[in-house]
Amino acid sequence: MQVEIRQVQFTEVQPLKLAAIRDHIPIKDTNRTDWFLLSLDGEVVACAGVLWMAAAARLKADWVAPEWRGQGYGKMLVEHRLAHIERTRPGTEVRIYSRRPETFERLGFERTDKTSPGGSIMLRRRADR
Repeated sequence: MQVEIRQVQFTEVQPLKLAAIRDHIPIKDTNRTDWFLLSLDGEVVACAGVLWMAAAARLKADWVAPEWRGQGYGKMLVEHRLAHIERTRPGTEVRIYSRRPETFERLGFERTDKTSPGGSIMLRRRADR
């Protein structure tokens, strides 16, 4: 299968909003977000964003279609965005909120003592690790 990850405008991510919301993944655009789609043989199966903040970047809206989960596509999107962050703003701290922190700990993120109102734990790491 041909895997392609490309940076897109929010209008290309928007059709996935309903499916992502069903999985409790909010997809909201801001003028500070870079969006990415992962396609397999031309079929979009995942999306994710990078929210740029003053002193950090936050990975957000990580969504993989249910039938494609567990096959490494989410990890590919994380790695792709880490490289994008490092190219764009070298040495930037990267943050993510997750209900499954162990997933991101395997990718070098460390837990913090911060949580979201929904109970997600904030993790962080440097993009260049």
